[in-house]
Amino acid sequence: MPVTRRSDLHGPALVFITTTVVDWIPVFSNDSAALAAALQLRDVVRQFDLSVAGYVVMPSHIHALIGFPDISYMSRVMQAFKSLTSRCIKDLNICKPWEETCKNDRFVLWKRRFDDLVVYSERQFRVKLEYIHSNPVRAGLVANATDWKCSSARDWILGEKGLIEIDRSCTWLSQK
Repeated sequence: MPVTRRSDLHGPALVFITTTVVDWIPVFSNDSAALAAALQLRDVVRQFDLSVAGYVVMPSHIHALIGFPDISYMSRVMQAFKSLTSRCIKDLNICKPWEETCKNDRFVLWKRRFDDLVVYSERQFRVKLEYIHSNPVRAGLVANATDWKCSSARDWILGEKGLIEIDRSCTWLSQK
């Protein structure tokens, strides 16, 4: 059975995406770096007219549930996000502890690939959203999901607006 390539996918979709820093370096344990990553995600979502149903910025990776009007743009979106975030993080001058990432003036923040999973059901959506929100708790970073600043947990659990506007409608699930 042939493998479906991203370029073969078209149309609206809700996608669970994970992207990771090279060597799992905890760049986003720096509050300024975590905030920069969240704000870049917000800006890229606006630029491409996407929606975010959930997200979390962990010390070394990011998870997000993103609604795409056309999933064929996913690689372009991720390329833009990674490029913009890399520039922001480099400009923060926080890479001293991670000299390998910054050697020879060649700054590499992200692993080249990212993982994605198209979400097809409301049950799968709920599982992924819970996974995103409980990630900082499972990692031992906070006691409650709502204590993690760069996450949509406060939006969903407490009804408080966060850094990124959250789409609670789940309309992407009904467009399949």
